[in-house]
Amino acid sequence: MRRQTFVHLRVRSDYSLLRAVTKPRKIVDLARAAGMPAVALTDIDTMAGALEFAEYAKSSGIQPIIGIDLSISHNRVDSRVLLIAKNEEGFHNMIKLSRVVSARRVALNEVFTYSKGLILLLGEFFLDAINSYSINAETLVSDLKQVFDKDLFIEIQRLGNQSAEEKLIQLGYECNIPFVATNDVLFPNRDFREAHDVLTCIGGLTYVSDINRVHYSPESYFKSAEEMFALFSDLKEALHNTVLIARRCSFMPEVRSPILPKFECERDENDELRRLSYAGLQRRMGDDIPQNYLDRLEYELGIIIDMNYSGYFLIVADFIRWSKANDIVVGPGRGSGVGSIVAWCLGITGLDPLKFALFFERFLNPVRVSMPDFDVDFCQERRHLVIEYVRKKYGHVAQIMTFGTLQPRAALRDVGRVLQLPYGRVDRICKMIPNNPANPISLQEAINLDKDLQKESENDESIAKLLDLALKLEGTLRHASTHAAGIVISDTPIENYLPIYHDKESDIPVTQYSMKYVEKAGLIKFDFLGLKTLTVINQACSLVRLKDPNFDMDSIPLNDKRTYELLSAGNAIGVFQLDNAYMCETLKRLHPDCFEDIIALISLNRPGPMANIPTYIARKHGKETVKYPHPLLESSLKETFGVVIYQEQVMEMVRLLAGYTLAEADILRRVMGKKIRAEMSEQTEKFVEGAKRNGIDAEKAREIFEMVEKFAGYGFNKSHAAAYALISYQTAFLKANFPIEFTTAALNLELHHTDKLAILIQDAKNCGITILPPDINKSKIFFSIEGNAIRYSLAALKNVGEAAASAIEKRSPFKTIAELQRCLDGKIVHRKAVESLIKSGSLDVLSPERSRLYSCMNELVGKEDNSAQIALFDISVVKPEKVFAPWNFFEKTQCEFDALGFFLYDHPLSPYQRFLKLSPNQIAGVITELRIRSRGNRKFAVMHVSTVSDIYTVVFYESEVIDSRRELFVVGVKVVLTLLKSDNGYVCSNLAELHEFIFADYKRRFAILVNRKEQVTALKDALRRGGKCEVIVVVRSDSQYTRIILGHDFDLAIEKLALIEGVEILKHRVRSIST
Repeated sequence: MRRQTFVHLRVRSDYSLLRAVTKPRKIVDLARAAGMPAVALTDIDTMAGALEFAEYAKSSGIQPIIGIDLSISHNRVDSRVLLIAKNEEGFHNMIKLSRVVSARRVALNEVFTYSKGLILLLGEFFLDAINSYSINAETLVSDLKQVFDKDLFIEIQRLGNQSAEEKLIQLGYECNIPFVATNDVLFPNRDFREAHDVLTCIGGLTYVSDINRVHYSPESYFKSAEEMFALFSDLKEALHNTVLIARRCSFMPEVRSPILPKFECERDENDELRRLSYAGLQRRMGDDIPQNYLDRLEYELGIIIDMNYSGYFLIVADFIRWSKANDIVVGPGRGSGVGSIVAWCLGITGLDPLKFALFFERFLNPVRVSMPDFDVDFCQERRHLVIEYVRKKYGHVAQIMTFGTLQPRAALRDVGRVLQLPYGRVDRICKMIPNNPANPISLQEAINLDKDLQKESENDESIAKLLDLALKLEGTLRHASTHAAGIVISDTPIENYLPIYHDKESDIPVTQYSMKYVEKAGLIKFDFLGLKTLTVINQACSLVRLKDPNFDMDSIPLNDKRTYELLSAGNAIGVFQLDNAYMCETLKRLHPDCFEDIIALISLNRPGPMANIPTYIARKHGKETVKYPHPLLESSLKETFGVVIYQEQVMEMVRLLAGYTLAEADILRRVMGKKIRAEMSEQTEKFVEGAKRNGIDAEKAREIFEMVEKFAGYGFNKSHAAAYALISYQTAFLKANFPIEFTTAALNLELHHTDKLAILIQDAKNCGITILPPDINKSKIFFSIEGNAIRYSLAALKNVGEAAASAIEKRSPFKTIAELQRCLDGKIVHRKAVESLIKSGSLDVLSPERSRLYSCMNELVGKEDNSAQIALFDISVVKPEKVFAPWNFFEKTQCEFDALGFFLYDHPLSPYQRFLKLSPNQIAGVITELRIRSRGNRKFAVMHVSTVSDIYTVVFYESEVIDSRRELFVVGVKVVLTLLKSDNGYVCSNLAELHEFIFADYKRRFAILVNRKEQVTALKDALRRGGKCEVIVVVRSDSQYTRIILGHDFDLAIEKLALIEGVEILKHRVRSIST
């Protein structure tokens, strides 16, 4: 019996975000398993999956059909139609419609405009439009028939809407339009019905239990041909027409070779590249160019020209050259492109690849053909200007779409939410899933590895259901966004190659394809990255040039003594890639004295390779013997004292040991690094044979191969490390030689990040830089240099911001509060901004009475609308006889903290210093930032603790203490910590509230020493009856001591005692003969 043939024409993938669950590849697999010759992909208002689907279908022997489920509007009624591309013209018309629909619904006349090459299916969704047009329904259908002719079909679905089906069949017979059978495929099989239901709830922000939400048919799965024939046994022409439509479709999007935009120049592109490269080499090195540089240049040019990549290099060089000419800072490079001498000659990169033994083959391998990929860092503030230049010059650019997926923890949380499971229960399960971005594991792997998680599932049906649904939805596309840096450039319309999306927030369109399929479509990606550190360098250099106009960052020496002294002291706060606690401590042990040390340290500072840091340091300082895995490798590993750090070293090792070319060695490195087992056996034998030719026996060769494989797994790209080491060095050079300029620039970059400002300012103070307080007349919008000090920024104050700061700066200086009041717009300098100005002391120059200003403000604002805030300072309306108590020390420091986010001038623990007797591993401070995290079922706290002289990042692991003493784990609490040094900072082994610590330290027996009799009277505020402290007052006068025993039932207010100047607490009781 001949097999019944049917083709699914309405199938949605997970590119129909949160409305369908099936992956495009899974759709093809389902069609192949069902014996169907073809299958369609018809996502909702997008063609994002078209190339991925078509490529896989073609490789699987299935005919791909590309369609779109399009939102349209007619006579102000919203509806949908299904369009299918018959041929290339239809595909490109569909691309045009998909761009329109990304901005708004498509008008029906626009569908008519772009109808050529398209098949249109009218289904249930179109009935609303027909009903709204009921008087002229025949005219509407007649218009459709006239446009689409034999490519117009009535779509029949049998998902339970009998009324709609009857109307559609009647319409088909009356208008002589053929029928076609579809099933609205949203999930692969019946088992996924509940998972799909949950997914739509995630997308619709509803709950599964909500009866008023949208419900989809349980029949919306990928039915077999037999099921469809059974369902449409009375309408077999509708089934046969699915095959008819499939036969009409003769086009599929194809994978293309790279299509480079043309670089406009007078010469041939290859000649221009050669001319510019040689000119650049002469500019870099002068007339006396070593032969090895000329040889390397010719070698690279030959490969670039043979691979037809001259235009690519010229385009990158062009926009970098334009950027530098327009004072936009460009980084020295990133990634393997730094290994190209052509790139160095063209100014694309900033490091001599021969000087630092960087390999071109790591970037562009003549054996393994792939597109070159320069990632370029720009000053973040002006990156958009470079993109605008490229758009104007080349005419057609687009950003690249990226898609986020439901990762294990996110899937569990989303599923738990729509099932309305208790948050705590879901959170507990989520925290049992390892979360390591560097080595992610799937949810199923996590379940297999964790017996506790398995028990949770076995013992709790709700957890079992949660895990089952999350497993089914894991990896499903959840949202779309734009790539942080990727831009495609074309000299012809991008829509000629792929569908694009209209971004409502930008005038630059976005590709509907993700990066992988943008490149497969033939377009070339250029990465324009914004690097904040380049902004710091740019601003610092601008400040330096105010006193040294000839300063040039590109000309600084790489052997500056001050720079290496700064790094050797661990003074690396603000230094790119080196400014964490672990790196600062490592620098102290390393004592770097050359640029290569910085490259090595950056490369080793990763999980795994970090274990080699002690070996590197010990060997550098002669405390450990340098060993090489084989004598032939000394030349490759001498620079790193026998420690294998770089991928380039792995390539060189293979070349030296087994005679590989560098291109072949790069392929082996890739095979090893990615653990491509299918190619490993062939490579092993090739390596062994090559090693034998170098006198290494087979057994030893295999042993070495295994060793090299291990190194390949964690070796770092030296080209990338060298470029970033240069940025590290540049920031360290600026900090060492121009500390005020560098710190000012670094502070301005972190203007609105209080935690980072606090660390930078504390570091500046530790380095002897004076930070002047905010001043309404002297402060600028940003941090500014004033003499040999840095003046605090107005915009950095909490709730002030750049708009208010700008308004103040434009109208300053002010002589009186009244003048300030008249000049400022209360809508810009609003209530909260004024609070911060008062609390920070910014208005002290006009009126030092902060408490009076603050109280007047509150009184006046409380009476009037906030728009009348310019009357805030009319102090004259407050009764003159009203007395405002000045803020005490603690109130003042707290207000400054409120305004700044940290303690800048005075510290709330300063008055306590004379009472505290701390051991070397103890600190007393205030918690200024706190995060409670969990690992497994245990909590730990990460705290920033501000002491009088520094800021510490501390981790506290005692989960029970966190639970039992919650009042201690609050921002603002004063604490005493006992610390243990760790690789990554400090671990707290014991924690106590400050006052508790003092009471315990003195065992509640206090001998209070006062130096003047009048201070005895001041003690009244600090002492009261009803406590459990023994208090003795010792009065010192002219070397005479008078002991006054007050009793054993006092309560001592340490905070008030600390405010009495000159008062001390004696550690030992004083016994005096004086009365």
